[in-house]
Amino acid sequence: MNATAQVVRLSVPGLIDRPAVGTSCCASTAEAIVAQELSMLPGIADVSVDQVRGEITVAYEPGSVDLEVIQAALDEIGYPALIAA
Repeated sequence: MNATAQVVRLSVPGLIDRPAVGTSCCASTAEAIVAQELSMLPGIADVSVDQVRGEITVAYEPGSVDLEVIQAALDEIGYPALIAA
């Protein structure tokens, strides 16, 4: 992780409410979907998903991606997020 990376913890209740996505033949965990989606964004250095707590920790480069883009990406896949307290 780059020294300029910032870390944010996001509350994502959908991780608890919907831990799996898809049908029995094509199901995937919410954890895998969220991690893959965020990892594809430029400037994401690390993604850690705690499905039990419904939280995601993201290390990102502010010059490459901002928090609003990260939250929009999560919104787009059905897992809206708020900055955790």
